[in-house]
Amino acid sequence: MNKKNTTPNFLGYISLQSTLSLEELGEILSEKIFAGVKFGGKEKSIHEEIPAIFIEQPIMGLLVILDGYSGFEKGNWFTLHIQQWGEFGRYMYENKLLTSKVRLDFYLYYLMKQRLQEYSEIKIMEPEGS
Repeated sequence: MNKKNTTPNFLGYISLQSTLSLEELGEILSEKIFAGVKFGGKEKSIHEEIPAIFIEQPIMGLLVILDGYSGFEKGNWFTLHIQQWGEFGRYMYENKLLTSKVRLDFYLYYLMKQRLQEYSEIKIMEPEGS
């Protein structure tokens, strides 16, 4: 693959366990990780069966989604997804651009461990392969 003509495809996932609701967790992540940019869009049902909220304006061209279920015996389970905004994905596909995946999982894990350490009710799951 010719690196010179390759476009990075940024992608990250991090799993969280918490006693908080989706909206409460979104508020904390908004404040501590995303400089106060708010999550919303729950009414848009972007995932068919999984409750989700997202940051409606892309951050540096990245879509940020928080989804998950509540009501489990040991707390609520959530996933934070970061991926390229749909318009850019279509642009890459239509122009047959080569992509190289850039995983952000460990970066997100480290960032969240640092910024959320005061929240005992949020457990950040270490990414696989660590």
